[in-house]
Amino acid sequence: SQKPFPPPYDVLTEMLVAARLATGLTQKALAERLSIGQSSVSKVERGLQRLDLVELHRWLSALGGPSLADFASAFEMRVRTQTAVERRWIREGAALMLRATWLRQP
Repeated sequence: SQKPFPPPYDVLTEMLVAARLATGLTQKALAERLSIGQSSVSKVERGLQRLDLVELHRWLSALGGPSLADFASAFEMRVRTQTAVERRWIREGAALMLRATWLRQP
């Protein structure tokens, strides 16, 4: 299934899953702390359902931290790093494609 949200949202979901796993909680246990269904936790973690700022704060609190500010700072660093890596990958990929095209010319 195609994810309906842009790539930076993948960073958010990866960080949420990592935070949950670091606490040793299952999706079901987190859902119970949040008073929501396990399927909602699964949908958020798979990038199929969005969290707003208030919901993100609730999730982080249910996980026992980090603060919203710390989480946002870590998110920003990850997105910047990912974006730089993606730009380099695209640039290098484009260069390789140009070289391959150039080598095929008679």
